[in-house]
Amino acid sequence: MAKIKDYFVPFILLLILNLRYYPGNLELTLKQNFRFLLASFIYGLAFAFIFKWFLRQFLRRELSRENFVKIALWAAVIMAFGEFLRIYFAPY
Repeated sequence: MAKIKDYFVPFILLLILNLRYYPGNLELTLKQNFRFLLASFIYGLAFAFIFKWFLRQFLRRELSRENFVKIALWAAVIMAFGEFLRIYFAPY
């Protein structure tokens, strides 16, 4: 059984990396934060499903539920970090 801290650290990182602030426009801030958070979760789940399929198809191994959730969360953190770099260091 996985401990709570195994899920807590990537979830907090995901929330921090997905924070966006647009001064003077609260609606845009909330909308963009929700959009980036949802996109990160979807990306993480899609990557975890593809990884699970790859393991089953080619290596004949199964992935436990705990490992699946960990992979999905960390993939979402990687996607959020990439988006963070793109937004804050864009040349415009």
